[in-house]
Parts: sequence; C-alpha cells; structure tokens
Amino acid sequence: MPEKLSQDFKHLQRHSLLKFNSQPVIYPCEKNWTWNPPALSDFDLWCVMKGDGLLRLKENTFNLRTGTCFIFRPGDEPHGQHNLANPLEVFALHFELSDHQRSSITPPNRLFPEGAIQVGNHTLLRTLCRELTFLSMISASPLSSFCSEMAFWPLLALMKDTQSVPTLRAKASDESSKRSKKIRERAGLSQRWPKWRVTPNHTSIVSLKQKRDHLR
Repeated sequence: MPEKLSQDFKHLQRHSLLKFNSQPVIYPCEKNWTWNPPALSDFDLWCVMKGDGLLRLKENTFNLRTGTCFIFRPGDEPHGQHNLANPLEVFALHFELSDHQRSSITPPNRLFPEGAIQVGNHTLLRTLCRELTFLSMISASPLSSFCSEMAFWPLLALMKDTQSVPTLRAKASDESSKRSKKIRERAGLSQRWPKWRVTPNHTSIVSLKQKRDHLR
C-alpha cells in the first residue's frame, strides 16, 4: 500500500466509529438465487468466496468469481445473478462509519473504491472473512466486539493492497466475452440483459447498444 494511502487508511481507522448493522455471514446462495435489493441504507462489504456470475451496479456490469469484492455505498442498488452450474458462496457485512459527533462518514474513492475489487490472495481473503464471522458469533461482549473490529480493518486493508498492486492478469477479450455469454445462458439472463462486451480492463462490461448510441 502506498505511504499516502496507508496514512489516510490509518487516519480513518483511528478517527471513525465503526458499527456493524448485521452479523458477518458467509452463506451459500441457493440455486435460483438472484439479488435485487432496494437502495442500500448503509455500507455493505460483499465478497465472493467461490462460484461465478454477473453483478450490475449503476452503468457497469462485472464478472463475479472467487475473490471479487465490493464495498457498496448507501444508495447503491446492485443487481446480481449467478451461474446455475457454479453457484456463489458469499461473505456479507452491513456497516456504517461515523465521526465522534455521530455524523455519518463517507470515505473517498481512494479508500472505498466504487466497483469491483479483485483480490488475488484467495486464502487470506477466506481466512479473514471466516475469522470475522467466527469472532462475531462468540458473544456480545465488548471484548468480542473489539476483536471483530480488529479483524474488519485488515480485510479492508487487503482490498487496498489489491487496488494498489493488481495481482491478476487480464484475459483476452474474446475469452471473457464467451465466458460472460455462457453465464448469461445458464443463469437465464439472455432475455433480460443485453449482450455485453468486455472493456479494455476486462473487469467492467458495457452494453453494446449503449456504445452504439454513444457513437451516434
């Protein structure tokens, strides 16, 4: 993590109050799982433990695979569906941040990036998610809450390290497009979502129709 980013991250950790609004949980998605929640009222830390699928957020659509993570913001309306042949297992935690006057804090994009984060170290990601889930289940004591918070920040730091030093190479455009088409067909998305083309960074996907309209 670059020095300036590390300092900003430590400042956020020291000068903000963290509150969990849900129990950290790792859950296997049912075969017919889809996710279309109303606008979120808080932050949602959401990580794919295994499986693959697609998730649409605002104007972008992202491939979901092991290690794909999001920090959804208040007001976000994600829409997701998975591959029926390879269903998702997901870690999720709703939380909020405030200052010492109890006013809500929204960290800048450099700390809480918008869009997908691809974590390359799957073993460490699983370990931190399971540790956070386990600690939150032990008891409701202040010590347990403190330990849960101490496990939360390293998980965010892992994502920031991934943002600073990408660990995964981009696949060829035609290969990614075939993979996306296969997921759509298996998940039954072909009739509801338009065809997609992978953008140069191979993480977000844009509608070909939107691209044509933009060029007119």
